[in-house]
Amino acid sequence: MKPEHLAIIKQLIKEFWIQLVLSIAWSVYTVYNASERSDVISIFIKNFGTSFFLLSWFFGQFIRVKKQKKTENSFEELKTKTEELIKQLEQATTKTIGNLTGGNSFPIIKLASFPAIIEINKKCTPVIFIEVEGDFPVFDVEVVILYYSIPEYSISDERKTIEILHKQTFVKLEKVPSFTSMENLKVVAHITTRNGSFIQKLRMDIVDERLMWATRTFKFMGKGSIDIIHEEKHPKYNEMTDEAIFGTGTVDFKRSKNLTSSHFSANHLH
Repeated sequence: MKPEHLAIIKQLIKEFWIQLVLSIAWSVYTVYNASERSDVISIFIKNFGTSFFLLSWFFGQFIRVKKQKKTENSFEELKTKTEELIKQLEQATTKTIGNLTGGNSFPIIKLASFPAIIEINKKCTPVIFIEVEGDFPVFDVEVVILYYSIPEYSISDERKTIEILHKQTFVKLEKVPSFTSMENLKVVAHITTRNGSFIQKLRMDIVDERLMWATRTFKFMGKGSIDIIHEEKHPKYNEMTDEAIFGTGTVDFKRSKNLTSSHFSANHLH
């Protein structure tokens, strides 16, 4: 006998032996309990055929449903693994693009340090630096910074060119002007990078001998659209309107309040 025929026979035995045993048992039981034993073979064949057919049909349906369920589970598992693979691929792609272009990261100007207590009329100079906001480095950074004070006029400017600004890297600004509690300092930074153009507005006020500051960053989205992508401000500014804090313009502080310490405290903070 050929091996493939032998394999078929083994498979038939594997799939039908239970039906065969149960059918023979049922047929023997029927014959044994038959009232007439004159036609034993006919009774045996009749009951064997019926029971074997019904059992085979039932087991066939059982096996079919079992295989269908197994197939559904396999497809579900495949779907889950495919979704996980696609998610990992998307994350890897986002990370690669981010490391090449900067992704959604952008440079931001932040206040590093300032005296805890500021004496009245004593000039103080804040320490300001540029760092990365986001998960990726930014490239080809060009920053033009204008410093303003009371009244609204530019008192100095500063330019920075940074080839690569890595996360956790800080670039100190060197031309930050000093100011007193009777003044304030406003900063407008025009920033371009490989992944976009930005404008950041930063203001600092001395109130009750302590520094408070607020900042807002805009991104040019194309077709004349400008979105606010970052904002931080001292809690004491919450009682002021956005116009009073940042002014009405995107690239300046027009109509923002130029407040001394006494005016600020009396009218807006208490």
